[in-house]
Amino acid sequence: MRSNVISGLWLFNQVAAHASFTGAAKHLHLTTGAVSQQIIHLEESLGFTLFERHSRGIRLTEKGIQLQQATQLHFSELGKLLDDLRVEKHINEVRLKLTPSFAFKWLV
Repeated sequence: MRSNVISGLWLFNQVAAHASFTGAAKHLHLTTGAVSQQIIHLEESLGFTLFERHSRGIRLTEKGIQLQQATQLHFSELGKLLDDLRVEKHINEVRLKLTPSFAFKWLV
């Protein structure tokens, strides 16, 4: 899967969580137009629409609901795994701060 599709799915998940292009854009410090264009590009890549666009806002399509549930689950699991890996890294790591001469004499 291409990285632009993955980043598009992450952005889609943010828009779905905020139920708004504007809300997601503000949260991500992007313009509403940039978010909208990226979602349109994602929809074109996937071959189906994710949102019904109305004058009063947006609503997930049936396929959008299914995709949102899957992306939310998988991004959440990925975040937990990364947190666990970061904690594990620090548990098994010892850092020493030494002068070069001391390190060379005693550790090499």
